[in-house]
Amino acid sequence: MKKVLFSDYDGTFYRNELELRQNIEHVNKMRENGNLFVITTGRSFQSFKNVQAKNYAPFDYLILCGGALILDKDLNILKKSLMTSFQITSIINELTKFRAFYQDLTFVTLETRELMYESSQEITKITMNCQDREKAYEISEALQNLLIGINVYVIDIGKGYLVEMVDHRINKSKAISHLIEMKNLNEYEVITVGDSANDLEMIRDFNGYIMDNAVSELKTYSNKVVKDIHHLLTTEDLI
Repeated sequence: MKKVLFSDYDGTFYRNELELRQNIEHVNKMRENGNLFVITTGRSFQSFKNVQAKNYAPFDYLILCGGALILDKDLNILKKSLMTSFQITSIINELTKFRAFYQDLTFVTLETRELMYESSQEITKITMNCQDREKAYEISEALQNLLIGINVYVIDIGKGYLVEMVDHRINKSKAISHLIEMKNLNEYEVITVGDSANDLEMIRDFNGYIMDNAVSELKTYSNKVVKDIHHLLTTEDLI
């Protein structure tokens, strides 16, 4: 029976150029064996297209914006989930209190990243950068306390912290469930792997693996630690 691997991209599938090329070879072999591969990332459509232009990674389906967009291998949108104007304006108003502590507030649309919000835009998520870890979590807590139906993730990006905001109905796990339903996949044949806070739900809810470089909070949800994608594929007998 075919298995379906849902893999985070940055910090999981892509950690350096050499490993990425090796992972592409491994996934090609996995797919030749009749299995499916789904890249499951917080990246926007535009951001992912940029990295694909440099290093093409094969996939059968694509989950973007932390679960807000589901696409097929030809980049046709199968499902989109958007933030409401009320959520967006509430976030903007709350962030005025923290203006000195963050940079690059960005509104991610279906295909672009905008620095200004207009009510006509279809927003999949909002992101901003914060250099200080404690301040990033303080902002995250303040946004969660608005009780406007959003999920907020703080992601260590090496040179600071990315604060990511999406509708509460959106995460990678829920996107996986939608794809399982749409394409009549077997949830018991689903495997997930990731390294960051926004991978938590899909690791917890499915047969989840964590990378050995994963943030500590993930390690309470799975004891299946792998050193790289090849380790996972051989463990699950996919290649």
